[in-house]
Amino acid sequence: MQNGVKWTTGAAIVVICWAVLLLWLLMNNQEVHSAMSVEQTLRELDEAFAACPVSLYTEPHHAKPADARLTVFRSPKHWVILIEKIDYFIRMHGDVDCFSRAYTLYGNCLENGWAESFDVLWENETELPFDPETGRWLPTRRHLRYFMNGRWWDVYPTPHDLQQAGIDPELLDEVDRETWQEDPNALLPVEWLRYLCHHLDHPFFASEARLREVVREAVGDAEIASSLQIVLQTREWEHPDYVAGELPSDTESFRVIAEIIATGDASLWARVDRTRFNSHWRYWVEKEHAEEQALEWSATAASDPLVFLMAQYLQSEVAGADPVVITSVQVQVLSEDAWEHLKALPASVVLAESGSEPFLQWLVARYGQPEAGMSFGEWLSRCANAGEQR
Repeated sequence: MQNGVKWTTGAAIVVICWAVLLLWLLMNNQEVHSAMSVEQTLRELDEAFAACPVSLYTEPHHAKPADARLTVFRSPKHWVILIEKIDYFIRMHGDVDCFSRAYTLYGNCLENGWAESFDVLWENETELPFDPETGRWLPTRRHLRYFMNGRWWDVYPTPHDLQQAGIDPELLDEVDRETWQEDPNALLPVEWLRYLCHHLDHPFFASEARLREVVREAVGDAEIASSLQIVLQTREWEHPDYVAGELPSDTESFRVIAEIIATGDASLWARVDRTRFNSHWRYWVEKEHAEEQALEWSATAASDPLVFLMAQYLQSEVAGADPVVITSVQVQVLSEDAWEHLKALPASVVLAESGSEPFLQWLVARYGQPEAGMSFGEWLSRCANAGEQR
């Protein structure tokens, strides 16, 4: 009888132990699932980004980006997304701090969900190409110098070299454009930095050792930081436009990144639509210029509807879905008398004679046929007014 009691008691203890173990495993798995699910990761990322957004826009009186990179760290319970930006900070012009590598981190193991820090790219002003006596900026579009690996290097770029690097005076912001107009041969600091990023194959990003140091400092827990492994690193992704109210979860790139964090499967990145990538600085510069141009077109729509509509046509049909934005439009204008004569003609007559022209076909498809008795000029004005409402 006692043996039976002992056996029953022992079995009960074993069952209880197994139950406790299973309960612990279940709770642990739920904890991991909660911390690393796609939905939870996106919620945490959106909250952190809203509190501390990374902007790739050019800020005329502040930071001007030259390069960017995204690195994803994960462990079974934790994740960190780190975005590096190589910037020229105009307000610090002449100081070593004017060229920097900025870090923004988001993660479920950061105290506030986000953190920031930065490094300077050169150690002192003597390593920057300023005239030591006058402080004048020295690089030109034909000759530039840079200090790296303990010595100065000379580069003599051709116009083609500059073009390949995306260096174009038309892409300068209003502040730099005024400076360039005073000296068209000058290679402005932000252009110099952008050219070096291209010419030297993106040399200013941090080493893995430095990235881990930045993560460790932000996390504040050496054990958690050491458990994090890099699962993705890229210079190309779809970045949310925080000015337009976008969050990371609004982009395919970050939705896939959340899946990679949840699963650890970096191969998922291959399915992302590359045509949506916008992390290159030129995309945001051209976007800014297009928005400025759109304001100008809107202001001239009433006085010159043809220019406004032609610009819309080129933007819609020529730029299409490509990531290149048309930033300027030139229209061959008729003589004043010929233009007045054309505007006075019935719109139906103009369409009957020239309706096969792609521009006119686009107008009809977008804004509809002119009303009976409407002149060509009246129809263009109606179309331009409708275009302003879109």
